[in-house]
Amino acid sequence: MEKITLLFQESRFYEGQPSLWGMAEWISLMDRDDFGKEVFNLDEFLAGKPLRCRKAPKRDTPTILRCPPIDQNHYEQLEHELLHLGYRLLTDRWAAYDLGYLRRCRGLPTDKYFMETVNAGASFGCNGSGDIPPSIYVVRDEDGVLPGKGAESLVIGWKTSAQTKAIADKFARAKNGLVVGEVFFEKYVPIAGNPLPVVWRAFYFDGLPFYIAPVEKDADYCIARGEFPEPPQEIVEAFSNAGSLFYACDFALAEAGGWKCIRCLDGQMTDAPLGGSIIEFYDKFATAVAQAPILPDWIWCLTARVRDENRIGEDHRVVHGTRHFAPGTKVYLHPPNWDERVAAIGVPRYSNRRTSVVMNVRKLEGFALEKVRDREIITAMTYPSGAWYFTRFASVHVCSGSWDNTDESKSEIENCIEWLGSLDPDGKRWS
Repeated sequence: MEKITLLFQESRFYEGQPSLWGMAEWISLMDRDDFGKEVFNLDEFLAGKPLRCRKAPKRDTPTILRCPPIDQNHYEQLEHELLHLGYRLLTDRWAAYDLGYLRRCRGLPTDKYFMETVNAGASFGCNGSGDIPPSIYVVRDEDGVLPGKGAESLVIGWKTSAQTKAIADKFARAKNGLVVGEVFFEKYVPIAGNPLPVVWRAFYFDGLPFYIAPVEKDADYCIARGEFPEPPQEIVEAFSNAGSLFYACDFALAEAGGWKCIRCLDGQMTDAPLGGSIIEFYDKFATAVAQAPILPDWIWCLTARVRDENRIGEDHRVVHGTRHFAPGTKVYLHPPNWDERVAAIGVPRYSNRRTSVVMNVRKLEGFALEKVRDREIITAMTYPSGAWYFTRFASVHVCSGSWDNTDESKSEIENCIEWLGSLDPDGKRWS
């Protein structure tokens, strides 16, 4: 993989220098050549001023942000502006803000590790009998609580719906409207007999954890006394392969002794844990990048061949093959989209190098299930929207997932073949 450039938030007071948020990381990178580093004027950009950043050394330079969290709309704008300067973010806006699906979806290995949450503004009611102790909740969003200002909490049963909504609105105002995701109330995890909450932050790259350390900088004292246990490997591994390239999770020990994930974060906009070593963080980060991508030895894949005769245009004239592929060309297919488009990889006309093309499935025939061991094809199928930084193929956004070596993929491909076999190349279904 190419060397990654890290973009740091620029200081408000010293142009060309990083802000205090990333100063420690910037200094630790001074004598390293495995990462590039630049600064950009995040604060001014959020205020509506033009983006200011040195132009990248080449087009599509793989890039990761190192800055405080920003909302999705500004992220999209920043992603677009950086692309004009030659920087292509490794984490697009969909991956950066979609880690919440781990909490929303049922049946995932992560289900049992999340705490109960209550939506802001919901009617909590009261417990008239007093038999059940009230629960303490903290207001936050996907980025977490307000840093440096403490977490405003409430006791369910002691607050009305209007009061809880007012707390949520106050939280949104304190973030200057830059709320990440949805505002909600999260159950507090009390820690018994410990001066610090036992919270560890794990960073993941390409689906594997590469660094974990206490969030609090004063945890060393508790660790030395045996009062700061490390989360078990089981919970750390449960959050592997979350679907984003670079992300982080915070794990907390509850009073009852169980471990819970209190937040999932985009790795770009998450600071390194204070209880760890910045140098060690980047040592392990560089190793994780160098070892990526982590690929299986083989995958199941849908293949086909380009039809000889295809009809195009309003006059339905017959052409041989397609614009990109000659008749009979073998292509490897991503999962077809609902509108019958599919991303196909094959050797085009007048070239001996594979390319990726989006085409209509009706221009193909001879659909088959194959076991593929070609590393380039496996990479493209495993990273459909991010293959550009692991291979020379462009990102694919029309596919409905990816293939792997599981029985589920095999069954899905078999179902695709049955469906594709029912399509008439002239636009009708066979009777």
